[in-house]
Amino acid sequence: MTPAAYCDWVGDDALARRFHDEEWGRDPGDDRAWFELLCLEVFQAGLSWRLVLHRREALRRALEGFEPEALARWDADRIEQALAAPGMIRNRRKLEAVVANARAFRQAVAEGPGFGAWVDRLMASEGEAGVVRAFRRRFRFLGPVLVRSLLESAGRLPLPHDPHCHAAGGRP
Repeated sequence: MTPAAYCDWVGDDALARRFHDEEWGRDPGDDRAWFELLCLEVFQAGLSWRLVLHRREALRRALEGFEPEALARWDADRIEQALAAPGMIRNRRKLEAVVANARAFRQAVAEGPGFGAWVDRLMASEGEAGVVRAFRRRFRFLGPVLVRSLLESAGRLPLPHDPHCHAAGGRP
């Protein structure tokens, strides 16, 4: 049996293949999973998805399981501690953005009934451009490219599979 072809960013990396086939383009579900995806997008800026996926567990440990309620309470000392954590992506600006975004995320969720519903309301009323504007007003380190990537990753926009990918034209 011939192995399946993947998008070029996946390569032969098993962790990236699992993300590609099991998570990418699917609704994250609950608010914590949405926030984790938002954090991963911030850390991914300027880096490869593969690197971020390989650091995901270290990020999860350093960032209190991507719990926005916990991260929203962080101060400068807690950020310093996280920057020193093993496996952490040591970019202060990104980490400060994640903490600020935890606070903004809580505000969006408070508008109810959850983050996915907030995004879906924006998509329905304003489209992709409106979502980008709303994210740029509310969140840090999330410009148009990362917001589009977040929407694709969360199944809100079509995935940009490479033409040779086994999932091009449909899910595996």
